[in-house]
Amino acid sequence: LTCSAGLASNFMLAKIASDINKPNGQLAVGPNHDEDVLSFIHDLNIRKIPGIGRVTGKMLNAFGVTKVGHLYQKRAIIQFLFENATSSFLLRAALGCDSSGGDHDTNESDDTSSGRKGISKERTFKSGKPWTEVVCKLEDIASLVYQEMVNKSLLARTISIKVKLHTFDVVSHSKSLSKGLFFQDVKTFVAVALELFHELKKQYVLDQKKKKIRNASLFSVRLLGVRCSNLQDQRERNQDSNQTTLQKFLIASPIKTASWQSPKIKNDTEDIVIHDTGQPTNYLETANASSTTTQSDCLQNNNILSETIVPQSSAT
Repeated sequence: LTCSAGLASNFMLAKIASDINKPNGQLAVGPNHDEDVLSFIHDLNIRKIPGIGRVTGKMLNAFGVTKVGHLYQKRAIIQFLFENATSSFLLRAALGCDSSGGDHDTNESDDTSSGRKGISKERTFKSGKPWTEVVCKLEDIASLVYQEMVNKSLLARTISIKVKLHTFDVVSHSKSLSKGLFFQDVKTFVAVALELFHELKKQYVLDQKKKKIRNASLFSVRLLGVRCSNLQDQRERNQDSNQTTLQKFLIASPIKTASWQSPKIKNDTEDIVIHDTGQPTNYLETANASSTTTQSDCLQNNNILSETIVPQSSAT
């Protein structure tokens, strides 16, 4: 087998260096920061930085950030576009500094820390392992992925299985829960991973038999990987569940609407109710229009208007 390797002062630089001369080459990055590290990393594409995924890459490209050196040149824009954790990660990467400080041998993320899209772990081993040993290895990997989710207070809705076979063919299978549902215990998470693995093997063998390939039932695994995606921060989810919705607010505090009732004009003989017609009423014209109304009646109507209007009940 061929092998590529990178040698540098930190993991991030070593990982990038190992990709430069693939599939069979080695590259060493010197220890001097200005002459060796910055000259090596500044001309690289931003996607070469482990942790910068497709989504973040598109956002940066839209603002003219295509190379690692542009991250530092446009650091003011980086601070404005991203949250503190993400911008700090990007600026440290622009200087060739590894900011994660964790065990990277089997960890992969599709995006930066604040907006990461997935968590995955992989294990490579010699092909020809017994089936029971492969299954136990898968259980261990799935448990490690779930534990990392717990440590980061994340919930996942999708789980994926990746398998590299002895033929170096890579096959995968995934399952997503309904919207709003998440894996919330390790037993369920591991059980779904095993179920996907068995379904993947069954489908692969079936496809090989249809193609009439020799040793179609052979399913020798070289690499196993488990990935979770469609993540949500558990703390944000708890805050959302405790937030008062508009419907809850309206039910708890119904709006009191004001009621209006027509006022009454006090008269010696009877109460005359003024109905709201939407138009102003000229009582003098109304009196003149009546054929039976005399001049004294008109004067009486005008006197009525000058009297105090007593409302039946005050508007609320």
